[in-house]
Amino acid sequence: MYQHILMPLCVNNHWVLLVAEVQKRTVGVLDSLNRDNTAIINKFCEFMMHRGAVTDADLADGWVKVNLKSSAQKDGCSCGVFVLNVPFQNAECVVNEKDPLRMRQVHPDNFREYVRNRLIGEGVPCGTTKCDGLFSRKTRGPSNWIQCDICHRWWHKVCGNVDRKLVIEEYFCVICEAQYY
Repeated sequence: MYQHILMPLCVNNHWVLLVAEVQKRTVGVLDSLNRDNTAIINKFCEFMMHRGAVTDADLADGWVKVNLKSSAQKDGCSCGVFVLNVPFQNAECVVNEKDPLRMRQVHPDNFREYVRNRLIGEGVPCGTTKCDGLFSRKTRGPSNWIQCDICHRWWHKVCGNVDRKLVIEEYFCVICEAQYY
């Protein structure tokens, strides 16, 4: 059985994180704007009741609503970072029963960079058979590879729309071109 359920939710263009401690049967919401999230908690309890009728009756009822406090965001664009930070940093606090108020407004830019490096920057190394291309085509024989200079993903040249024989100094994949140019 799981110890925790961590569920990021977008409500009216604002991200929050539902945190349920399964064994204790407690549920709350970490919200960087510290709004009233009773409706979210009630929906979760209703879902667990319906789920219990079909699968595990043990989890159907007995959920206690708890008030969780999140660090407050001070801008209009960091709620996703505060929520995304929870699985990486604050969830460790939840799991280890420490204060989840560690994240402050000074952290989002550094955390955005961390997430970018962690999720995008770890492309498949050259010489493997997996291409990071969106519509990767299986190639026959040896493939020529190219790495994006921004996100560091590896692409078959054919998947990146680059002539196999062409040697280029800089390459920007379609994802980075769309995002940054």
